Amino acid sequence: MFYQISDSARLRTNRDHDRKGPTDHIPLTTSVILDSVIEGVTRRSITCGSEAEKAFINDLRTGVPAIAVGTLNTPADIDRVAQALADCFSMAWDKHSKEVCITKHSQPWWNDECTESLSQYKTKKLEESWLTFRRTVQAAKRKFFNS
Repeated sequence: MFYQISDSARLRTNRDHDRKGPTDHIPLTTSVILDSVIEGVTRRSITCGSEAEKAFINDLRTGVPAIAVGTLNTPADIDRVAQALADCFSMAWDKHSKEVCITKHSQPWWNDECTESLSQYKTKKLEESWLTFRRTVQAAKRKFFNS
């Protein structure tokens, strides 16, 4: 086991004599304390199969062929075309992706219908709106995991 000496006081390491085999090695176990608060990770994303994804691909379909390649005789020519290609992808990505924050509570299957259905339930507080919300969530999960 490798960990910093400064951590040795707060970590508890045990020798597991019961699991010792025929060799002279003894398995070691340690308990590692994890922080209860996990920071969310922010990144840009495009939902698979969304209108934003279609628009992103369409921008690439028009932007990439529009790059003036010309002759590629020098490394500078190759760098120029590579930079133009990178700029095309970057502009399309920035235009169509949205910033999402991924936390320990994030659900990749959650969609706009789930949000709308939950909002309806919170507004009305009726049993029927709760059942509608649950059906919406179930359908979203089924669609996500089947794809």
